[in-house]
Amino acid sequence: MSQYVDNGVPGNSFVADIKRGTQAGATTIAAASVFESFTPSRPGKKSNRPDTQGGPNGFLLTPEQETGSGVVQIATTTTETVKIGDWFSKVLDRKVGATAEIWVFSDVSDPQQMGEYAKVNFSAQLAHTPP
Repeated sequence: MSQYVDNGVPGNSFVADIKRGTQAGATTIAAASVFESFTPSRPGKKSNRPDTQGGPNGFLLTPEQETGSGVVQIATTTTETVKIGDWFSKVLDRKVGATAEIWVFSDVSDPQQMGEYAKVNFSAQLAHTPP
């Protein structure tokens, strides 16, 4: 079976604009960038609550900072390179009417040129207070 999808993006890939600056004054640095993959992680921290003798008496869970990693394609050699602090938005919640989350690039690799486009490996953090 072919992996090629005409006029589409296969698998868990998606297309999004990469932006720089605040939401109100953002500049699009890479329009319609193809994110080959993006895997968010929503970790939790568990704290045990012992009883007076040190035995188990329950626990509590608190969310930790959401992070993600992936690979993005930058379209042409004239497009700016992704930098730490650049961001993209994406609706990841399957619920109908869910709002887009803003993910900020926290680590980026050097672009690996692949003909007319480059691939960049990255890590990102969810912005609870968007730029």
